[in-house]
Amino acid sequence: MKFVCIFKTGGDYDINHVKALYHNVTKHLVIDEFVCYTNSEDLPYELPINFKPLIHNLPGKWSMIEAFREKGKVIVTGLDTVFLRNSDVFEEIAEQCKSNEFYVIRSFNSRRTYGNGIMVWNGDWMRLLTDYANHEAIIKGYQLEQEWTFWKLKKEKAVIKVLNDVVDGIYSYKKKYTKAKPKDSRVLVFHGKPRPHECKNPLIIKEYPYKRFKHL
Repeated sequence: MKFVCIFKTGGDYDINHVKALYHNVTKHLVIDEFVCYTNSEDLPYELPINFKPLIHNLPGKWSMIEAFREKGKVIVTGLDTVFLRNSDVFEEIAEQCKSNEFYVIRSFNSRRTYGNGIMVWNGDWMRLLTDYANHEAIIKGYQLEQEWTFWKLKKEKAVIKVLNDVVDGIYSYKKKYTKAKPKDSRVLVFHGKPRPHECKNPLIIKEYPYKRFKHL
């Protein structure tokens, strides 16, 4: 299985977030390849990360869609995701995933159904990216890149499945974990503030060692 993330310069994240995520992911998942799509030229080749160039000049989080260039068994998260325990269940889901199925998480926003904080598929979803050729018009019509993605998935008659229904312990850090710290917590999504590196929780600092990499 491939693990895929996106790092675009100029935002709230830097290359040390990629290093921290690599450390975290490889501790809790058995993967064949860690892929990072980026426009950065300052890359840490001391780590076995397969850096690939972003080829579309999409603004901000819209670059997330370039992950659809990856085929086969794939899991995608943002740089603001932290795994807390063994998560090989995602590989099992990808293994059993049919080519017309697409796994996402349940949105943490009650106004939306799905979220793209974690995505899993097994096949070829490049067609979700190719329609971005006219991306300026698309971006004007959609507030978030995930809204377009879910609309496009439905148009392609994809069978959208929710990871929360088959995987326990997927939580929003700020909406759930900071208040209750559920014992079954498996993976935390840090959507918005705080960022993982801003968190003072000792467990998060241990699992996502951003500051350690930053000071190397």
